[in-house]
Amino acid sequence: MADHAVDNDEEETVLYIYTGGRVPEHLKQHITHAIIDNSIRSIDNFAFYECPHLVVVKFHNDVLHVGKEAFAHCSRLRHLALPGVRIIDNAAFFDCQQLVDVKFGHRLEVIRFAAFSQCISLRHVTMPSCRDIEVVAFFCCEQLTDLDLPAGLQRIQRRAFRRCFNMRRIGMPLRLNMLDSDIFNYCENLVEVDFGGTIQR
Repeated sequence: MADHAVDNDEEETVLYIYTGGRVPEHLKQHITHAIIDNSIRSIDNFAFYECPHLVVVKFHNDVLHVGKEAFAHCSRLRHLALPGVRIIDNAAFFDCQQLVDVKFGHRLEVIRFAAFSQCISLRHVTMPSCRDIEVVAFFCCEQLTDLDLPAGLQRIQRRAFRRCFNMRRIGMPLRLNMLDSDIFNYCENLVEVDFGGTIQR
């Protein structure tokens, strides 16, 4: 369901209430704002795929899962708050080029393959919980500079932060077999790693 409104700057706002499935093709070029209906627990695969004008999506606390490529190539999406999400599936937010910040809640368990890959404007990630960060999850997030990973993190898979060129500091727990290969390749400005209070420069 989509509603139209015009703000004070005469820019049209098109609001879409998401109740499941995929956004109809005839609406993809128009919607700017989306609200996830309270009945929804999982965002379907490809639900908002290539919605080029989508700027805002409002998630409620009981959205637990974001499906494969659900918001991939939503080039104007800027801010995300995912308070109840447990699983971010493969390439869910791939190539969201204007995405600046992401705030997760305390339920997050897994960020899967390429979930935020190529989000070239991403600067701030708040992640109070997570168990597993999979392959190329944050690949080529060029503007990410400072990141604190949660104490409960069990594994970071290969190339998860590869080509995060401006990464300068990262804080993470240190446990046996947690780190895979090539995680920070081409993070040329990384100068500080904080392993739970033990800082390596």
